[in-house]
Amino acid sequence: KQQWHAPTVVTNSRYYQAVRHLHEAAHHWSRAAFSLDSLLPSDLDPAALERARLLSRIAHTQQARLWVLIEEVRADGETWHAQQDTEVSA
Repeated sequence: KQQWHAPTVVTNSRYYQAVRHLHEAAHHWSRAAFSLDSLLPSDLDPAALERARLLSRIAHTQQARLWVLIEEVRADGETWHAQQDTEVSA
């Protein structure tokens, strides 16, 4: 939102870059969760396995938070684009 009055090309670039980085972050959390979920009881002692399960839940939560943030950024981007279209046609 701080860039709403910057040139359209700059704002578009930053918007798409932010969404791309958020997608990449969500992907990394997904990979981390998958790795933790792949651990078997034979791989670790019970305490370490429980800790891995906790970390996996944290990773899934972070991934879900990123998806919410991605949707918020997209909504702001759509609002900005609609505002730009209104200003151009006015």
